[in-house]
Amino acid sequence: MSNNKDRQRIVYIIDDLNIGGAQVHLIRLISLMKITFNVEIVCLGSLSSKLLSKLTDDIPINFFDMSSLKNFRQFSFSFVKLIRYLYQVKPQIVHTYLNTANVFGLLAARVAGIHNVITSRRDMGYFRSVRIAFVESFLSRMLAVRVFCVCKSVADVTNMKEKIKLTKLRILLNGIDVNLYNPGINTTDQYCVSFSMIASMNREMKGHMDLIKAVNIVMQRNVDNIKFYMVGDGPLRKKLESEVYRLNLDKCIIFFGEQGDMIPVLKKTDVLIAPSHTEGISNSILESMAMEVPVIATEVDGNKEVVLDKVTGILVPVKNKHALANAILQYANNKALIYEHGHNARRRVAKYFSLETMRDAYMKAYMDIL
Repeated sequence: MSNNKDRQRIVYIIDDLNIGGAQVHLIRLISLMKITFNVEIVCLGSLSSKLLSKLTDDIPINFFDMSSLKNFRQFSFSFVKLIRYLYQVKPQIVHTYLNTANVFGLLAARVAGIHNVITSRRDMGYFRSVRIAFVESFLSRMLAVRVFCVCKSVADVTNMKEKIKLTKLRILLNGIDVNLYNPGINTTDQYCVSFSMIASMNREMKGHMDLIKAVNIVMQRNVDNIKFYMVGDGPLRKKLESEVYRLNLDKCIIFFGEQGDMIPVLKKTDVLIAPSHTEGISNSILESMAMEVPVIATEVDGNKEVVLDKVTGILVPVKNKHALANAILQYANNKALIYEHGHNARRRVAKYFSLETMRDAYMKAYMDIL
């Protein structure tokens, strides 16, 4: 993208560029918006080389270290620099992602004289502290022109709990390039059914331990044709590995670590398991469905808006190890069901969660405020 002075400019501010749902979504969004707008990224924390490799060289990335308020001097210095930067580039839109950006990115933009500031809500807000939630809600009510929500469940909670008017909210679903995900022959043993969970191991609410408990139930029934892959990394990994060894499940549960490219993992996967206690719109679920991989997901939040029970996968109650184990066994004993649900899953993603659908929705939302 050439820096065309005639184009309007969007600056995206995000807490960090580590591998995560919001970050992966932002990379996809920027690849679409750079065709029409001059786009730039402001990162307020750490950066992952695996994620940065997905960005083209024509996307400017600016770094202002605001990763910790404990280092108040550094934080304040970066905040002032951010204000100066925004004042100099004068973007027509500033769009913020995640908590720090939704608070301090919004404040910096408004101090710099920028009116069109959009904040984002990517989940149900359960991970935010009470103090951060209050400040984030107050500032979005008072200073943001729009709040973009990833799904209807998130929009409903944002309206009810944060008291942000419906007229300010917009629901903008995630999208993926379905053509990148070409279903093919599973690369695992044809006699084995492989299940994968793809999630950062940074919060217990992701449901890793629920899956381990369910696998323990399954294996007590002498099922020997299944494998489980845990894809991701984080501070909870050692605890999870210890529990797997304690239950003697280490032969059937394999830890893959963090993966920058999910396609090789999905080629090894027959069924995705998404046991999170709360969820917006999961990129892992969309990517799996695009690969004709059905999904066992908890019946929460955005999962219900993506996965159709007994059509594209199986929905189970949250934190219910027995229901999760039963769903696993349904697929383990019926490969025809895997193929049927997987085929339905890809069709659903192509129709409602494509990049083209996401591009059109964001273009309309941006143009509405310009």
